[in-house]
Amino acid sequence: MFTSCEDFEEVKTPDFEVSVKQSIAVGEEVEFTIENAPNFLSFYSGEFGKEYQYRDRTNIEGTVNMSFDCAQNYQNGTSRSNPGLSIQYSSDYDGSGTAAAIAASNWTDISDKFILPTNRTYEWTNSGIGDITDLAAEGQSVYIAFKILAEGKTSEGNRQGEYRFNNFVIDLSVAGKTTTLPVTDLESTEWQTVNVQGSGDANTNEWIWWSNDFFRMNGTSADFTNEDWLITDKINLTAVLPDQAISLKSYSERLESFKHIYSEAGVYTVTFVGNNTTVYGNEEDVKELTIEVLE
Repeated sequence: MFTSCEDFEEVKTPDFEVSVKQSIAVGEEVEFTIENAPNFLSFYSGEFGKEYQYRDRTNIEGTVNMSFDCAQNYQNGTSRSNPGLSIQYSSDYDGSGTAAAIAASNWTDISDKFILPTNRTYEWTNSGIGDITDLAAEGQSVYIAFKILAEGKTSEGNRQGEYRFNNFVIDLSVAGKTTTLPVTDLESTEWQTVNVQGSGDANTNEWIWWSNDFFRMNGTSADFTNEDWLITDKINLTAVLPDQAISLKSYSERLESFKHIYSEAGVYTVTFVGNNTTVYGNEEDVKELTIEVLE
C-alpha cells in the first residue's frame, strides 16, 4: 500500500454538525450534540460579550463606570482636617512618572464621584459605582491618579494617615444590557508610583505594592509633607476587549457533547467555529444555530 506525500499534507475542511433543542427555559442546562468534531472547536454563546459578530470589536459607546476599595487609619492631630486622599485625572500627562511631569500637567479632582473612607480602622470602604463617561469626551484617553497630600508633622503632635487601595475596576455598560464589558482592572493596569514630596522611603511615605496584595501608603511617622501619586497607565475608556469564544477542544481531545446554561430570556445566535490545523495549513468552518430561552 502506497500513500503519496500530498495526502499527508492535505488539510481537510471541517465537516462537523451540531444539534440542540431550539427552545429551553432560563436556568435549564442545554446540551449541544456534536458529530465529527474537528481538531479544534470553539463556542460563542450569543450572550452579551460573547457574540461571534463582535469578535473584532474594540470600541463601543455606553456608560463608563469606575469603582475601587479604599481603607485608612490614623490621621491624628491637625491631620484629621485634611482628608489626604483625592482622585484625579489628566488627559495631557505625558506618562513619564516624574514629579516634574505631574506638575506640568492639568489634573481635575473627581473625588466627588466616589465614596471615600471616613473611618480610621483599616475597614475597607467601597467607592460605589462612579460614572466617568464625561472623562471620555471625544474619545480621549486619560490617566487616573490616587493622590495623597498630607502635611501633619509628628514633631507638632500629628500623625499622617495610612491608606490602602484595591479592587480597581473600570467597565462599560450598554443600554438594555444587564452585564458590562471590561475596560481595565487592577491587574490589567500598569501602575506608576511617583514620590513628589517626602522621604521616598521604600516601605513608608510612598505608595507600594504591599505583601498583602494591595497598594499601601503609610506616612504615619512622617515629620514632613507627603505628596505621593499612584497613577494608571493611559486608558482608552471606550476600548473593550473583542468578544471571546470558549475553547471546547484541542487537537487530541474527543468531544461529542457540550452543556451550557443561559441565565436570561431571549433569542440567541449560537456560533461554533471549527478548525483543522496542521503545519501545512488551516481550514475553518462556522456553524450557527438559534436558541430561544424562555422565562
